[in-house]
Formats: sequence, C-alpha cells, structure tokens
Amino acid sequence: MPEAEFRRSSLRKFKHASSAARAKAAARYTILSEVEVLQAEGVTASAAVFTVAQRYNLHQSTIWVWRSAVNGCDLDPVNRLSRLLPKEAADAR
Repeated sequence: MPEAEFRRSSLRKFKHASSAARAKAAARYTILSEVEVLQAEGVTASAAVFTVAQRYNLHQSTIWVWRSAVNGCDLDPVNRLSRLLPKEAADAR
C-alpha cells in the first residue's frame, strides 16, 4: 500500500473511532512518548518502561504490547494513534 493511502486509511480509522477510543489511543501515545523521551536521555528500554509503568500504575507488559503495536511504524502521530486504538474500536472498522 502506498504511504499516502496508508496514512489516509489510518486517519479514517482514527476519525471513525468513538471519542472514548480516541482518548484511550491519545493516552497510550502520551505514555509511549514518555518512554521514548527517557530512552533518548540514555535510559534502557526496560528501565524506561518500568519507570513509566510505575508513574501511571500500569503493568509493564501493557506498555510492551503498545510498543509492539507501533513497532516499525513511522513517527507520524496519525499512524501511531490508529495502531493504539483499543482492539474493539479497531475491529469495528
């Protein structure tokens, strides 16, 4: 799929999700961004995930699953947000 078409598909999927699903995706995006900031500062991925999981009272495995969802995805927020939609919202489209 060409990049422009993929981006339109991602945007369409995100826009058609419920506001609650979009809010969850945005929260996940923020959490992953915090992990990436810590890594950019030289913290290992494991330590960054541990720190952020503690901060948000999440299981580390949850953050690892979200990281897997965006693995290989470019940094375009639209593409990442569509991949971070809750599974039921993503399946609905």
